Amino acid sequence: MLNRDQGFTLIELVITLAVLGVLLGIAVPSFNSLIERNQQTTATHDLHAALNYARGLAITRREPVSLCAGVNGCAASANWGKSILVFSDPNQNGQLDPGEQLHRIVTLTERYHWNWSNFRSRTFMSFKANGTTDSLNGTYTLCSGNEAIQQLVINITGRLRTQSPKDNSACS
Repeated sequence: MLNRDQGFTLIELVITLAVLGVLLGIAVPSFNSLIERNQQTTATHDLHAALNYARGLAITRREPVSLCAGVNGCAASANWGKSILVFSDPNQNGQLDPGEQLHRIVTLTERYHWNWSNFRSRTFMSFKANGTTDSLNGTYTLCSGNEAIQQLVINITGRLRTQSPKDNSACS
């Protein structure tokens, strides 16, 4: 009987590594785009959930509930980044005042921010006790830098829908 050593030759190992390198070179870019799309979807779902939560809270508590961008209080900006505050707003001023109950803080990813545009040029969003908006139909645009990714449109009844942005003007 012949006693041959079991194993791979150097050529077989080099060819295997070359094939593996080519496959990884093809797979990694598509995997990165998959991760990016999932992050965009998560950001859209987070805002959608926050708006639905605020609307439901206004209906069940029978009081105005507002959302705004900010960390410790509402920022005077239509650029919603870092976090969104959901709070009871009985005086309907769109500000988290002392004595008003903070219900939820929604943390946003640092890569994206939302631009809120509405015909009344307010920097906050409010729902009345019946679940309708306070005459604030408008559009939230998910932005990555100056690029518009996705839009969330809300009508006066509080109904939400998503759409693709027509251009990047909402983010510039």
